[in-house]
Order: sequence, then structure tokens, then C-alpha cells
Amino acid sequence: MSELNKRTLLTLNKVVWNTGDVSRIGEFIHDDFIADYRPLGSLRQGLEDAKKMVLGAHETFEDFHEEMHDVIAEGDRVVAHFTITGRHVGNWGTVPPTGKLLRYEEIAVFHFKEEKIFYQRGVVDNLRALYQAGSDAPEENSPSPRTNPEVTKLQQSL
Repeated sequence: MSELNKRTLLTLNKVVWNTGDVSRIGEFIHDDFIADYRPLGSLRQGLEDAKKMVLGAHETFEDFHEEMHDVIAEGDRVVAHFTITGRHVGNWGTVPPTGKLLRYEEIAVFHFKEEKIFYQRGVVDNLRALYQAGSDAPEENSPSPRTNPEVTKLQQSL
């Protein structure tokens, strides 16, 4: 089950999140899906909200891309660490478009039910993205995360 859940998450990342094509989202996301990014984001529920999350990311960030670094699974849960990149071309909350290329990280826990993602709890490094968008920032040149070779191998097999 754990390996199947990892493959499901990585396939969702490849064919939905990294393309912006939500036509297959129902293959990966449960009808009763909940995404919790509070306190900075809102609680999202259902397939339509999942689609809005993907479409919103692509409207806000040109060339939106998620690069997976670590994917760890046990039972009905998968934890992923990834980097998000994209050019900031749309409103992002109260932040107007800057045209800048942003790069920031997220860690999310995904709970599976009936072989689909049922619940997602994410923690996003929004502070780094806001600094890159133009706020006063500490040193921006932190090292890039190292991608686990096993994740790369699994992604290439999809």
C-alpha cells in the first residue's frame, strides 16, 4: 500500500500539478478531499477546490513546477518535501505580480483513503517566497535541497 500511495502522489505531481491539467485529478484525489494550509491558507474541500488549487498555482506562477526531494510512506500516509518554482505573474493573496522567479519549499503530509488522497496538510515556506518577491530578506542563496536518488528513480519509471 505504501509504495502504491507514493506512486499515486508522484503521478499526481507529474500529470496534474506540473502541467496544470486538472482533467485527471479525480484519479488521484478523493471526492471528499480536504486540504489544510491554515493559518496562512484556507481550508479547501472537494474535487472542485483541488482543481482550483492547481489552476490558481498556474495562474499565479508562470512555469509553475514542483520538484520532489523526499517522499516517505507508511501505511495510509505519505510525507513529501519539495521545492516550488515559478515566475510570479498573478496576484498571490495580497501580493501583486512582481515578474520575479520565486523558489521556495513545502512539506506536506498526505492521507490516503480508497487509494486516493483524502487529506493533505501542508507547511509552506511562504516567508522565503515573500522575501524573493521583494520584501527585505536575509541571505537568499541557501543551498538547494538534495533530491533523494530513490525519488528520482521512481519518478523516471512513471
